[in-house]
Amino acid sequence: MSKKGTMQNPDVMKTVMLALISKDLVYSNLIINFAVTVWSLVIWSFAIKHAREIELKKAFITALIPAVLFGIYQVWLIIKLL
Repeated sequence: MSKKGTMQNPDVMKTVMLALISKDLVYSNLIINFAVTVWSLVIWSFAIKHAREIELKKAFITALIPAVLFGIYQVWLIIKLL
């Protein structure tokens, strides 16, 4: 198998990435991503509230849907990596 074929193998890439990146860095990245997602949720909530002139509770629930989906996706990627 050529080198190009080896680098396209997902298992080989996972091994290489884990060898280069420590698990502590992966976990700290997850925490930072979570904090940014929460901050985005706050910003989206106020943006929806003012754009649609609805109460903050309804705007928060509306913004919560994509934020939760994105959070689940981030956790899934980290679990898949580890």
